[in-house]
Amino acid sequence: RHGATDCGLHAAQVAFGGAHMVLLTSGGAVWTWGYNESSCLGWPAAMVHASLRHGFQKPRCPVVLPQALCVAAGAAHSAALVDAGGGRGVPYLWGDNSCGQCGVGGGGCLPLPMPPPGFEAESVSLVRCVGGTSVLVCHSGRCYLLGGGARVEAASSSEDEGGISEGASSAGSEGEQEAGGEGGDGEGGGLHGGGEGGGGEGG
Repeated sequence: RHGATDCGLHAAQVAFGGAHMVLLTSGGAVWTWGYNESSCLGWPAAMVHASLRHGFQKPRCPVVLPQALCVAAGAAHSAALVDAGGGRGVPYLWGDNSCGQCGVGGGGCLPLPMPPPGFEAESVSLVRCVGGTSVLVCHSGRCYLLGGGARVEAASSSEDEGGISEGASSAGSEGEQEAGGEGGDGEGGGLHGGGEGGGGEGG
């Protein structure tokens, strides 16, 4: 059957990360597999069992999320746009946050999906991830870039060498940049198209 996987999931979209994959089923569920050292698979059990954070992980359970509309994958982080009702889309991000690509400060990793702060009044129509950057496009026409700057753990050494290179954004909420258009060639999709590979095979 077109779009069906060996494990019986009907794939609507598949996003490829650096060493992990994110699959959206036709019913709006999100499945992940691959390497999970940065918590990019979003599994609650991995917070308790270290074996789920090391080595290649096969699909084991859907990510705990509301019904998703599209998914995206960066180098070591993941994203999903979920339906909040009334045509409003809310982004959820998780995994590597060393560049602020999940929209929160502090670096490190986000083990579970969470919406970035500051977007409560926005309706997001498109989400993309590329490398250490997330791109959120809103129905209002605003485009936000999360991350893409210097890694938090490298900030002190960069400053010792004369500071972070010009034009690099800082991590977390300060890493959000308002731009005039859609950015980068990443995996993702949205409420109005732009998604990767509908009806593809995964898992």
